[in-house]
Amino acid sequence: MPSLTEVDALEVLVIVDNEVDPVSSYNIPGLTVSGQLGDVAARAPLQESDRGSAKCEIRLDNVCCGAHGLSLMITAIKGQKRHTVLFDTAPEEHIWELNAKRLRADIGSIEWVQLSHWHRDHSGGMLKAVAMINEARSSKDGVIVDLHPNRPAYRGVQTPFGPVSLERDPTFAEIEAAGATIVKNDLPHTILDDMFLVSGEIPRVTSYEEGLKRGIRYDEGTGTWESDELILDERFLMCNVKGDLQSFSGHGLCLTNSRQRRRCLHGL
Repeated sequence: MPSLTEVDALEVLVIVDNEVDPVSSYNIPGLTVSGQLGDVAARAPLQESDRGSAKCEIRLDNVCCGAHGLSLMITAIKGQKRHTVLFDTAPEEHIWELNAKRLRADIGSIEWVQLSHWHRDHSGGMLKAVAMINEARSSKDGVIVDLHPNRPAYRGVQTPFGPVSLERDPTFAEIEAAGATIVKNDLPHTILDDMFLVSGEIPRVTSYEEGLKRGIRYDEGTGTWESDELILDERFLMCNVKGDLQSFSGHGLCLTNSRQRRRCLHGL
């Protein structure tokens, strides 16, 4: 297993998730939350003086939209050094672009894109994200996109009425044409000064890791659908934050403290 550098802190900017909640407050030691209504209001200062002493307003076109999928900007910090990974790219291009702009996300800081697994709700915004990141970056090289080499032609679900196909993921050729520098890897490897670890195949040890019931994939060679419940191309992204391991996957957040007790939170 590659070694992982201990970092001081993590910053996670949620670009897209299944739902949004700018209202609730959080009281978790060591956790600082932004993006609530106060932050939304701060993005829209008022110039006119027809509202008394009001200095800003809550504009709903500054509130992000939820969508079935996931996209996280994860920044690891050690001293003055910062490295940023984009983990997944949401289900659709327009929702990724919309939320990234509403968040005023510094997408030019993204150095690496990792796809957790081949499912459209995680890969659908890939082409737009790559194009926007490259436009915002100072480097002339295309942003690196880290992909599992075993991309299914299609995934689907087996129903009593026969197979139902899901929308296909972007192809390697399409991602490269969008400007990405593609890295195909199904083995554990560290990236960006060893601040992040991209896993290989994930051991299935928790109750929610039993896979997608009735999941199938299409084999173009045989023209048939095959069982694909375990989604073995899924890979997590891990950081060592002051001795506590924190990993992000397409299906949850796992925390392992210094005593190696694993807790998994479903539905990140």
